[in-house]
Amino acid sequence: MSFDHLIIKDVDGERRIGAEGLPLRVGTGSDCSLRLPGPGGGPVVLLDLLEGAPFVQPVGRQGSMTINSEPLATSRRLEPGDQLEFFGSRILIRAVDGVLVLEVHLEDSAYVTAPPVVDSAASTEDEQIAPTAFRRASETQAQIQDTQQSPLKIIIAAALVVLLTASYLLFTSKSVRFDVIPADPDEIEITGGWFEFPIGDRILLRPGEHVVNVMKEGYYDVRQAFTVGEDYRLDLDLLVY
Repeated sequence: MSFDHLIIKDVDGERRIGAEGLPLRVGTGSDCSLRLPGPGGGPVVLLDLLEGAPFVQPVGRQGSMTINSEPLATSRRLEPGDQLEFFGSRILIRAVDGVLVLEVHLEDSAYVTAPPVVDSAASTEDEQIAPTAFRRASETQAQIQDTQQSPLKIIIAAALVVLLTASYLLFTSKSVRFDVIPADPDEIEITGGWFEFPIGDRILLRPGEHVVNVMKEGYYDVRQAFTVGEDYRLDLDLLVY
């Protein structure tokens, strides 16, 4: 029997494939005209008409396609009644009114998930589960977003704490200036306080008792206690000899 086109019947309905659509690529890839569920991402066989006679040619995964329960190892001619099988998906070859028909059956495929069995005796309350599931999914998504944003929130909060602390120390500390005679000492060391911030020729200190040590080569070291009070500015004269 000679054919000039073929018909595919599958879940999408019925479609006609003429000579311009041949050879027909059959497999799991997006470039396949007849797609079957299964592993991989390409064609597994080619279907074509040679002088009106249908034949099938294996490509790609050797042994993954069978014909009449036998591995399809080489090209061979198709006859009405033949059956191609790929991981449970079946293609039945039929000749109907002089037309070659490929009937695709996916119900036994190992890569098609069967729908859940619904108990017909289930109550109406049991059936109203979709809104609850949707609400929980929304809440889960919100929790994921909060988790993703939490590091940024922590960083911003830490930066604000540091900024506020620094501002508090700067605005509540007192400005102290030491006039050393003779000038240009080698070192000025202040003890008695945990906060000390130099600004130009002045030093910001917290109110309280402090001790200043002045060292200059060729002179005795000077050690003098002083108190930082509520006055904003404090000038101290230090004489080394």
